[in-house]
Amino acid sequence: MNEEVKKQTLRRLRRIRKEYEKMNKEAKHEDLSDLSDSDIYSIFTRISSSIVSIAGKNSEYYEQMVSIKEKKDYVGQKVVLLVGVLDALIFDIQNDYLAKISELIHADIFSDFLEMGEHLLGEGYKDAAAVITGSTLENHIKKLAQKNGIQIDYSDSKGKHRAKKTQVLNEDLTKNKIYSMNQQKQITAWLDIRNCAAHGKYNEYNADQVDLMIKGIRLFISLCKV
Repeated sequence: MNEEVKKQTLRRLRRIRKEYEKMNKEAKHEDLSDLSDSDIYSIFTRISSSIVSIAGKNSEYYEQMVSIKEKKDYVGQKVVLLVGVLDALIFDIQNDYLAKISELIHADIFSDFLEMGEHLLGEGYKDAAAVITGSTLENHIKKLAQKNGIQIDYSDSKGKHRAKKTQVLNEDLTKNKIYSMNQQKQITAWLDIRNCAAHGKYNEYNADQVDLMIKGIRLFISLCKV
């Protein structure tokens, strides 16, 4: 990729990333469910089309994107996961590392998103690793709540269904004695790292913390099965 094309490509991807950050700051809910569907689907489509046009359909980025799209999560949660892939793509292009990282993120290598987070972290992508790992935790918390009969949504004053924040579900699970107060505090710390990564506060945590986060979440998921 020549320098001019590289600059234009990065400019395009960073513009989308900034738009996502703006949406995330405006949203009251982690899955963006309080924002308009048109805005959410717009950013979802723009990220997806950028991955296809820049990385191509034969790339591992594309395979990860398809995997995310096939998940049964709300589209806002899919956007959060796609941003993790977008961050990795931006970093790769910026550092002329696209070919090498494409080999690392081959879909066959990863059995789950935690493994993807470990590989990304190992190659210096702590921010993308934090987003992907944190999103995995959020999904598990939601499924754990459903398994134990805890409502994962609520009706607002206008009667519209809203998804509960992960932290609220974390508190609900503790109140229902699904796990201890100490576990709740640890999950809160992990969610804080994930939120810092999603909001661009990259200096508020380091790679060692993300490493401990991945290991801790893997153990948590193995102990609190859904």
